[in-house]
Amino acid sequence: MAASYRPRFILRLAGATLLIAAFGLTALWIGRAPVTDAAVLQYLAAKGVDAAAKTITVERNRLVFDNVRLGPGASPDLTARRIVIDFKWSAFRPLIAGVRLDGAMLKVHADGGGVSFGSLDRLIPPDRSTRFPAFRLDAADAAVTLLTPAGTIDARVDAAGQLDRDFRATARTATVTLQWANCSATVPEAHFTITTAARDFAVAGQGHLVRSLCRGATVPTAAWTLTVAAPLPLNSLSAHASVTAPTVQAAGTTLSGLAIDAALEGPPAGLHGSWTAGLAGLIHGSDRAGPTKAGGSLKLAPGGTVHIDATVAAHAVQPATLIALLPSRVGLPTLAAKLVTRAGAALRRIDVLAHVDGDVAPGVRVRISDLKADGAGNAELRFTGRDIEWTRDTITLDGRVTVKGGGLPTIDIAGAGSANGGHGLVAIGPWRDGGDAIELTGGRFDVTAGHATTGGTLRVSSGFDGGRVDGLALPLDVAFDRQTGVAIGTGCVPIGFDRASIATTQLGATAAMLCSSRRGPLATLHGTHVAAAMTVDGLGTRGTAGGRAFAASAGRFGLRIGGTLAAPEIAVSNVDLTVVSDPWRGGARLNARAERTLSGWTGTGAISALRAVGPFGVASNGRGRWQLANGVLTLDDADVAFADPRPAPAFNPLHLTGIKGRLASQALTGRATVELANGARLATVMGFYDLAGSIGRVALLSALTFAPTLQPVDISGLARGLAANVVGGVSTIATLEIAGNKVTGAGTVQLAGVGLATAALGPVTGIDGIIAFDDLPSLHTPPHQTLHIASLDPGVAVDDVSVRFQLLDRNSVAIERLAWPFTGGTMTVEPTVLRADVPRRTFTVDVDGLDAEQFLQRFQIKNLSATGKFDGVLPLVFERSAGRIAGGVLTARDGGGLLQYVGEVGQASMGAAGRLAFDALRRLRYRTLTLRLDGDLDAEIVTAIDFTGTNEAPLQTGSRLPVRATGLPFKFGVTVRAPFRLLLGTAASFSDARAVIRSAKPVE
Repeated sequence: MAASYRPRFILRLAGATLLIAAFGLTALWIGRAPVTDAAVLQYLAAKGVDAAAKTITVERNRLVFDNVRLGPGASPDLTARRIVIDFKWSAFRPLIAGVRLDGAMLKVHADGGGVSFGSLDRLIPPDRSTRFPAFRLDAADAAVTLLTPAGTIDARVDAAGQLDRDFRATARTATVTLQWANCSATVPEAHFTITTAARDFAVAGQGHLVRSLCRGATVPTAAWTLTVAAPLPLNSLSAHASVTAPTVQAAGTTLSGLAIDAALEGPPAGLHGSWTAGLAGLIHGSDRAGPTKAGGSLKLAPGGTVHIDATVAAHAVQPATLIALLPSRVGLPTLAAKLVTRAGAALRRIDVLAHVDGDVAPGVRVRISDLKADGAGNAELRFTGRDIEWTRDTITLDGRVTVKGGGLPTIDIAGAGSANGGHGLVAIGPWRDGGDAIELTGGRFDVTAGHATTGGTLRVSSGFDGGRVDGLALPLDVAFDRQTGVAIGTGCVPIGFDRASIATTQLGATAAMLCSSRRGPLATLHGTHVAAAMTVDGLGTRGTAGGRAFAASAGRFGLRIGGTLAAPEIAVSNVDLTVVSDPWRGGARLNARAERTLSGWTGTGAISALRAVGPFGVASNGRGRWQLANGVLTLDDADVAFADPRPAPAFNPLHLTGIKGRLASQALTGRATVELANGARLATVMGFYDLAGSIGRVALLSALTFAPTLQPVDISGLARGLAANVVGGVSTIATLEIAGNKVTGAGTVQLAGVGLATAALGPVTGIDGIIAFDDLPSLHTPPHQTLHIASLDPGVAVDDVSVRFQLLDRNSVAIERLAWPFTGGTMTVEPTVLRADVPRRTFTVDVDGLDAEQFLQRFQIKNLSATGKFDGVLPLVFERSAGRIAGGVLTARDGGGLLQYVGEVGQASMGAAGRLAFDALRRLRYRTLTLRLDGDLDAEIVTAIDFTGTNEAPLQTGSRLPVRATGLPFKFGVTVRAPFRLLLGTAASFSDARAVIRSAKPVE
């Protein structure tokens, strides 16, 4: 039964009681004459009530009616097996003293028009009484049938007591299922108690609801209580109602521990009071809320309007659905990742406090005038100001929203308006956390019918995958139109940042101007479709790359954006890029097109006119094509020319061809072929580099075969004059490891049968060996590197040369052993270190066991023969480009040897001593022989020869007698001056003994 029916029901119940009393008094009045059925029925018929009574008995002070029926015969409104009316007399007037109903059945109708007893309504006096009649009413197990649009309710009623003093009635309803609109509920047995006093009455009831269903809501079970107290005229009343339900389920939401309580008072048309509601918890999908309480005032105004004023407090709200809307932190810039992380943390548990008021009927209006949400970590959202108002037609806002705390930037939004229009200001920050920062200044928005504009400047600093940007300034000049979509920017818009870094590249202040290439905004957005056509001008920056400073700029170029927000298409055209990094300067022209697909970004483009100029190289005519697909960037079929710009180039023009590169997941791989300008292949280079870890590897493979078609002079002009007619193979395998700014690596260079002609050493043949580098960038090798040289002929043929060495760095080499066999002995260079930055270098050549006879035969010295072994040392000093022998000494071993001169010597010019020396050299047994050498290798060598011995061939003693003698001692001292390269070739100094003879003299 609807609550609004209950006052009328109570009033009409009182009227029904008076009706029964009137029924008895009427019979009593008629009783002045004989009381008959016809008289009573005639009276009721006159009131328009169809009635019947089988027996009417008049006793002393009592009337008894049997088998009473009031109302249509087919569907009576009231029946009773017996009605007993006791009366008394006062001043000759009859008064009701009591009424007893036996076996009564009353039918009541309740609908939107109120409560009706059917035809019995005609017997109720129209004047509302102000007090209950002073007689007793008793009814035992009376049946009441309440007919409502929701269903029929049957009740059993027991009543006893004097109506104006101690009347009490109890009613028990039978279990019934009620249905109305889209709702239904099963109402088990309910209990009501009705009590009356002289002028007041009270109704109290309690019961349960089972399996309540209404518009998708389900209440498995609920308990309710109701109390109503009012004076009989019903000009005011007080009521209290409560409902509790352990569980309520509606639209995927589960409420637990629902409790609603309301207390009202006042006139029926203007009830007012207080109410409270509470929940133990709420679950909606993955969303949760803890204890929630609401309470405030309630007022019913004429016309059915209900006004509610309340304070709502919800605790431990966990909006998982809202948290799920936050993007994943993976791949986000560090600023966005921090904001997402802290917003998620703040939203994990929220306490909400709000002041709400509203009106219901005929429309619905809800107004929030103050709202505060406290999140975890002292995060706070606050709405203050006039209100947020919601109706069926629109939403209006007039106030300020602030967000602060929780490690989040302060956000301040102040505005007023509705869905049809409004305006306001927005400010964010300034906020900084570590290196990340955000600030919105001059933020504004204006909304009119179907149109909105925003403004302001957003500055952010953030890291991102592989780098970061600081002080990025983005103008927020945006217009929204319901018909034309979104327009971004007008005219020319400056953009820029203070600093940025990508991998090992650091950028300083960078700025550019974006200008629309057509009349209108820079970019438009229609639904999800975006379109932009603009020019980028004045793009320039300075920074460092790998620790090297550079400056870069680009001339005006075109930028076009199309596609959709989910799948944008971006194209740049004719980007003339210039880069200067002292001492290098370069540039290129770029064209590119990229789009985003379901699998990620894809794109293609071309690089042309690549150029670079530096002190050690000039790159030119570089070109290639690149492609981006599935997150992989590839470079295909690129090539570039490379040359040494110095007056004496270290290498001839080269050509890098077949350049291929691949960048995926921050891993860069590539390869290229190095060729001469004539197409001769020199080497293949392959590499890998991890941008994230700044580590990489480069491998170089080279297999050169020198022949008439390929000479060192073809690779480098510096080889001209140093080597010619080079033949043989040179293979190089090298691997470089890169870790940050450090480069290490190893490699080998193998020489196989290399032969060449040199200016200093003459023909060199059969160079074989492997040079192993353990630190290739420093040109460092382990000790004991060995090369074998089959032969060389610097004027003296040298065979089977072995050299053992170690490269110490780019400028130093340690000679561990350099030796070769020479005329029965060995020539060995003592260990030494050669340094390119030391102008003076000293070598010491040890001579061991040089055989005089083989020496003379080797150099084909005629007319002279000798035996004996020689040892010694030859110190060589090289300074700048000149070399000299400094104090070289060769000494004959103990035992000496035999020296014989068989050539001719002109005797006319010789004196007796000369002829005597000549005769001694015919066969001289020397005991000591020493050669001392000094002088410049490129000039004159002074060789001092000292030897002593005795003649073995008879000689003329100088007397007039022709006496020949042997065993005479001799001492010779000879000095020879000649260029080093001709010294050994002028062994005629020994084969033509005249100079020797002239300086010889016998030992005294």
